Amino acid sequence: MGRDARVTAAGWEIAAVSALTAAVLLSAGVAKILSPGVLMRSVAEVFPPFARLGPLPVRVFGSIECAMAISLLAGPARVPAAVAAAVAGGMFAILGGLGRARGSALPCGCFGVGSRRPLGWMNVATGAVLVLAGLAETTARPVPAGPYSTASALFTAIAVVCSGCWASRQLIGPLLRTRSVTAEG
Repeated sequence: MGRDARVTAAGWEIAAVSALTAAVLLSAGVAKILSPGVLMRSVAEVFPPFARLGPLPVRVFGSIECAMAISLLAGPARVPAAVAAAVAGGMFAILGGLGRARGSALPCGCFGVGSRRPLGWMNVATGAVLVLAGLAETTARPVPAGPYSTASALFTAIAVVCSGCWASRQLIGPLLRTRSVTAEG
């Protein structure tokens, strides 16, 4: 492997930022595709005309989030995907601010049926982080595509599994307790 194909320390940082951003987008996108109703009701609560559109726009946006996530993992597509992620982050922040201003009470549904918080500060914070991550990605130096894509895909897989376990901790906990009781008894 030639020197120019090695991932530098900055390249690893870019891969980590891309992976975390992709994990958030992928987790949220898949949740929106599978259970669009929660987010649809939440958005309709703060923007009533949205209710007339049905679940299709939520599913389409979830698909776009998944495409952004996958594109972040491919070296050549990283920068345009980062710009799109920053724009999406801005939209999330605006929606969270709108929810906060209008007293949103319904769960946001941003990560599917497991989402419990209404549109508000958490959406603003998540959106701001996506904007900052997107800006960091667009200003970073180019990275070698092969090693970058491999590293960011691995980091994304780890992050998605960890976030899925965290989101399902209320379901996993009893399973682990049952298993240890069964193994002891």
